[in-house]
Amino acid sequence: MKSIFSITLFHKEFKTLLIGMFIVTLILCFTLPYAHVSFVKTKAYLTERNNAPNIADEDKFTKEEILEFSGNKLITNIKRGNFIQLALALLFPLVIGISLLGSERKHNTMDMLVTMPYSRLQIIMSKVLAGLLIIILPYIIVYAITFIQHETIADVSAVYSLNQLSQWFFASITPLFLIFAVGVFVSTLVAPFMGSLLIGTIVSIFGIGFATILGSNLRFFTISSSALDSIYKVLFTLSPISYIFVKSPLDLLGNFHYSYNQILIFSFIFAILLLGLAIFLYKRNPLENNHELLLFQGLNPVFIAGMTICMALTLAPMLQASFGGGTFTLFIGHLIGGLAGFLLSRYYIKKVRASV
Repeated sequence: MKSIFSITLFHKEFKTLLIGMFIVTLILCFTLPYAHVSFVKTKAYLTERNNAPNIADEDKFTKEEILEFSGNKLITNIKRGNFIQLALALLFPLVIGISLLGSERKHNTMDMLVTMPYSRLQIIMSKVLAGLLIIILPYIIVYAITFIQHETIADVSAVYSLNQLSQWFFASITPLFLIFAVGVFVSTLVAPFMGSLLIGTIVSIFGIGFATILGSNLRFFTISSSALDSIYKVLFTLSPISYIFVKSPLDLLGNFHYSYNQILIFSFIFAILLLGLAIFLYKRNPLENNHELLLFQGLNPVFIAGMTICMALTLAPMLQASFGGGTFTLFIGHLIGGLAGFLLSRYYIKKVRASV
């Protein structure tokens, strides 16, 4: 029975992506691991200040206060409130997921790859497994470093527990899997690397973004608030970027209305479905369309319609807010925005085709 992946392709892809993993690991070390260094320095400074002969007893910090001040950065990072962590959770897996196939098309090696003695299933599975390992390893490394720091640095255990560290780890890698799946999925539909990156970002934030612009339009009409809430809830749940902001079981983002375990399950199922669909689509990717915007030409009308609708819904409330006029201005904005979206989408499709 033929293997579903090739160890040779896996090694090749893994080595290609290693530099990215190294950079991300280095950046992540400036979050939780570095926060421990800051903790030690701040605690030492405050303790030294307390011991200074010119400090009156009433001006001295208590041990609890010292730990609170020193542990601020630790708490921020363990709750994933650090901007670096949130940005990496979106960009790192998305770029890796897109580059698995996008880089082959960018360097015009896709045709050569499929002529080698590997099935398309082996190609995509080897790339996906290598990509998954690349995006998870930095977090495993940082978890290990942080675990050692937790066990060896005095008083850190009073700031956060190992249970919280485990929560940090799982809350960090859960969205990675999903955003990575988005990247792989988009790269099986969109040929240009930069186009995949742009559309992948849009797909990642689509639910939240669409809910926002939809709400801006619907506020001019009388619609049940419970109906709107149900729509927003669905859109929010279907927005991959939402899962990045789920920090811990005790600190959930309120818009979800689900338990932490349910969110993890939703995210995992969402990612599996996207990866399964991506594998299905890649096995059917027409090579002759590798230099088109969309690999499946039947999706061109969908892309044009999507751009038309989104531009219409985006521009209309902006015009209404600027010029007033109620629903009439909103309607004019829909027409102008829709026309702009229609023309831009057609122009982009033709531009990509003409650049070959």
